Amino acid sequence: MITYYSGNRLTLLADRLSKCLADHLPDDPLASQTVIVPNRDTAKWLQLQVSVRMGIAANLNFELPAEWHWKQIREIYPDLPKVLPSDPEPLKWSLFSLLNEPDVLKRFKRLYNYISEQSEEMRGPATLKLSRQLASVYDQYLIYRPEMILKWDAGNTGSGDEKWQAELWHLLTERWNQRFDAPVCYHKAKLFEIAENEFRRRQTGQKTPVFMFNPGLLSGSIVTFLKVFSEKNLVFLFQNRVTENISEAYDCSILNSLADETVSIDSIFRPIVSEENQEFDEFDASTLLGKVKNRITKNQPDEVGDTDFDRTAVQIRSCHSPLREIETLHQFLLEQFETDPSLKPDDILVVTPDLAPYEKIIDAVFGIQEDGVPEIQYKTPSSGFRQSMQLSNTFLDFLNLLSSRFQFDDVFDLFQSKPILERFKMTDSDASRIKGWLVDNYIIWGIDEAHRKEWEQPEQKTHTWKRAIQRIWDGDLIGDNIEEMPGFDRYTGVETVTDRERWAVFNQYFNFLCDCREELKNPKSAGHWCDLLTRWASELFSDAVMREGSGTLLNSGFESLRSQFEASFIKEKISFKIIRSEIESVLDKSTGQSARFTDGVTFSSMVPVRGLPFKLIAMIGLNEESFPRKQNAPDFDLMNQNPRITERDRKKEDKALFLESVMAAGKTHYCSYIGQSKVDNEHFPPSPIVNEWIDFLSRVTGKNPESWVRHEAISGFSPNAFVNGKSYSDKYYSAMQATISETAKRKGGLQFNKQLDQKKEKANIELSDLIRFYTKHPDWFLRNKFNARPRDPEEERDEFSLSALEKHQLFRQIFSWRLSGMSSDQIQSIVLESGLLPAGWGGSKIFNELADSVNTTLEVLSELNVKPELSYIDINILLQDNRLSGSIDNYTNNEFVQVNPSSKRGGNLFKAWINHLVIQSTDERESRQSRFICELKKGKPKVLTFSPVDNPDEILTELIHEYRDHTLKPMKFFPDVIYDYLEKDPDKNLEKALSVARTKFEGSQFSPYAERDNLSVKLLYGPGVEFSDELLNDAYLKWIKIMVEHMTEEK
Repeated sequence: MITYYSGNRLTLLADRLSKCLADHLPDDPLASQTVIVPNRDTAKWLQLQVSVRMGIAANLNFELPAEWHWKQIREIYPDLPKVLPSDPEPLKWSLFSLLNEPDVLKRFKRLYNYISEQSEEMRGPATLKLSRQLASVYDQYLIYRPEMILKWDAGNTGSGDEKWQAELWHLLTERWNQRFDAPVCYHKAKLFEIAENEFRRRQTGQKTPVFMFNPGLLSGSIVTFLKVFSEKNLVFLFQNRVTENISEAYDCSILNSLADETVSIDSIFRPIVSEENQEFDEFDASTLLGKVKNRITKNQPDEVGDTDFDRTAVQIRSCHSPLREIETLHQFLLEQFETDPSLKPDDILVVTPDLAPYEKIIDAVFGIQEDGVPEIQYKTPSSGFRQSMQLSNTFLDFLNLLSSRFQFDDVFDLFQSKPILERFKMTDSDASRIKGWLVDNYIIWGIDEAHRKEWEQPEQKTHTWKRAIQRIWDGDLIGDNIEEMPGFDRYTGVETVTDRERWAVFNQYFNFLCDCREELKNPKSAGHWCDLLTRWASELFSDAVMREGSGTLLNSGFESLRSQFEASFIKEKISFKIIRSEIESVLDKSTGQSARFTDGVTFSSMVPVRGLPFKLIAMIGLNEESFPRKQNAPDFDLMNQNPRITERDRKKEDKALFLESVMAAGKTHYCSYIGQSKVDNEHFPPSPIVNEWIDFLSRVTGKNPESWVRHEAISGFSPNAFVNGKSYSDKYYSAMQATISETAKRKGGLQFNKQLDQKKEKANIELSDLIRFYTKHPDWFLRNKFNARPRDPEEERDEFSLSALEKHQLFRQIFSWRLSGMSSDQIQSIVLESGLLPAGWGGSKIFNELADSVNTTLEVLSELNVKPELSYIDINILLQDNRLSGSIDNYTNNEFVQVNPSSKRGGNLFKAWINHLVIQSTDERESRQSRFICELKKGKPKVLTFSPVDNPDEILTELIHEYRDHTLKPMKFFPDVIYDYLEKDPDKNLEKALSVARTKFEGSQFSPYAERDNLSVKLLYGPGVEFSDELLNDAYLKWIKIMVEHMTEEK
């Protein structure tokens, strides 16, 4: 007997359930009562509700409908394994095995055509994809249409797509009967039939009733068994319903639009229930939301009623991005807490069709506390499980790396991950030290020559891992004092015992990667892969980690994959590509968690929390293209070709989810969507479901549809964000004010307050840092202020070019070798072999350019009667309270000569000038002038002489004070711009000088390179920043003028 209770509030149904539970307590106080729920989230919520009503909620056994169904089947077959051959995953592998048999595949023309069209490389993955689709549709047939499967078993195969699917199914059942004994070989439809027949034969039922709470749209197999079960057992069924009377057509338009699934659920339960009771209640009609819910419950026609209502209970927001959706929601919740002191975070539910894209954004907005802004407690399904996810993600990164090119960053980023550093007992500082050695050895990608050949690249060992590793080992074991082996062939950065221990650990890690990569090359049996995955994880992670929750989760994923294989009849060997995608899928499913209702605002996907009542319900991500969700079924799906009203339909389900959220919202219903373009603010329509909601609200209130949607500002600090109310963020408000005040002056970039007064203390300053501050100020500021090192993609390190620093270091090394007597040919052989230069023509071209520059330098020094000698001048001077230290390259020993192969431009000159001032402050030599040689790449080299300065300490002190004063706000100091400006003598022709300076900064069609095109400049001052008088600041002009006054060019 089934007693059916329907109602429009889950809380009313929870009241009725609690009473029924109390009325039917088992005689044995230790016996449990079974409550069937649609999902774990409903179970959590219901347990809280029952405990409040009954004082305790002990001995309640919550089961999902399918779990309960299988529990009854396992009463008949207690030894039935947990995973059956007809379950989706084993079924997929069995189908994969069948479709890999040529004779079998040729029997199914449609499948053969699809697979045979694939390339050899893609045939395996394509076969698995097709097997997965077939397994999915067969599983749906077993659950929703078991009678069709039994008909196939009886030999009635139908026609069209049904015919070939029935024939393939027949092959599956034959193999199962050969591979497994009964009842394991029985598919689910047969087991369902056996269970139904067994329960029909039973004379008596269970002593305690079964309670079903809001089960929703049950599958045909469960409904059929429930009907049989209820003939001997008492069943209480509690179902949430949005309206009192179910109909094919309604007077209320929103029911016609969104209540299709209600008809489907009623069609399932109506024929099998024995007694029906209704628990429908009226809602508070003082708000618009309450009035609307009463209309829906009573199926009232769309007529304009009382217009005296509170519209704030219904909110619809249009935003520019997912980030703005979350920021807008956060702002709205702060407003609600302020206006309603009784509202608590636990009273709020936020749902979305797909939570994954929002989780990091939620953490970024709700998880970062701003001074003066109240903290809103919140939980997402993955909260508290991040460590488990990190371990799984690290293992997946490891698997992806094994079949990759072994790019430098990929290999080392994996090594630097927390679980692996812990396994090898390394610290972040250890990893940083090792990375420095590897960077010095110019690794780009590839293990060795053979690995590069696998990727159809030239077999060269330069820039490969093994070449660099060998170079480091040679440097450690041999050193740099053997004449027969030039030092460039060895690396001597590994200096101490601790360094050697670090290096040995990294070699252990890298060798492990190489060994694993060798193991994956050939296809293996399914069991062999499971053994390998388990062993790899145990060697990659520490024993302590593998014993914790994150490690057990990883091992359970491996065992899940193993159980899939064991329940199938697959014998074929599987490629690593396939096994990698499968373990990724298994681990992704195992990290899913349910919602949490007592830890703050609940964030969840829609289905698990459907119909659950909350004081405030917010729905986000209701975009036109993503809600309702699409029905992703293959075209051969028989259920999709001929759908039944009682079967699950995603579109109907999402309509019902929205309508149920309206009915479940106690005080406020909020929804948002991405409805505005970030580029031009163009408006986009929301989900068709939201459109139906807006139209309905307009019809029952007489308000214009457009008035229901509030279009949010593009950012939290946009002036438009403050039009409709206040902001709780002082940062946003300050940023908005700064934006307004500086709009006329700037076109973007970072905003900075006025330079704060800082207490000046003694400081130790590196000379190289002081030079970077003046010659590359935007880069310096971003690195020191924000620890950011922005690089354009074309500036990324590759195997075909060298950076400016690398070229300078190589120039200096070639110069040193030439002084030692080595020929250019000898040097070229060493350099190309070392991997410092690209292989082939590109490397030879760079070397020849540098070698020519060295030769030119030697010729210039000879003409100047200067003996060439490379040395380093140590710097350690005290300027007032600041100590300046470092070293400077000198290309002779009897005076100060600097060399830069690059052009004679402001930045290079100012670097040389600062070095000249520093030498003046320390050098006791008779000659206090210095020389600077540049432009060695093309044309005639230039030699510039810096004359003695009377007050070098005073000039340096001023430069250091400016350096210390601009740690919080950047300058607009561009020495190239100022030098070009002064070169044109602005006192004689100001217009010409300004034109040249502007072109240097902004560029032109004849001078494409511009200072403002530098990525750091764009970030600091905004893209398209224009030349202005700020770039010709009096202080900036003075610094360059002094340099120019003390500089002459030798003829």
